[in-house]
Amino acid sequence: MFRVAKNLIIFGGNYFGNMLPTSNCWIFWDKKGDIAFQNPFADGELIYTTFKKPVKKIVFRQQGFITDSKDKRYHPTQKPTELVQMLIEQFTEPGQIVCDPFLGSGTTAVAAVKTGRHYIGYEINPDYFQICCDRLDDVEESA
Repeated sequence: MFRVAKNLIIFGGNYFGNMLPTSNCWIFWDKKGDIAFQNPFADGELIYTTFKKPVKKIVFRQQGFITDSKDKRYHPTQKPTELVQMLIEQFTEPGQIVCDPFLGSGTTAVAAVKTGRHYIGYEINPDYFQICCDRLDDVEESA
């Protein structure tokens, strides 16, 4: 990915330890916000980027069944479309291409379409690929 991409955004950067190059622009996704209870879910996630911007914090609740997202859940590691839209709008320009090499249920593709970007995506699982296609059809029908 580092060889072919102009810039990268990698969710779960905290799980890669020292395998990622140094970055000036980490994003902290605060998944808890103002929720004041203890639970087994992570309070946040580090998102690695190769952008030359300052560290950012995004608050978007995602704690089990408590979420700020309007998305139906299809995939165990599905990210909220609204969160991915925020990232796409902050780090890309309309008309640019967004690539997701692990497409899953298609959240990145849906967010790209909703924000006027092009997308390329790859998904090995035919069931998730079909879910992605269906989600994209729904976006195009509502436009």
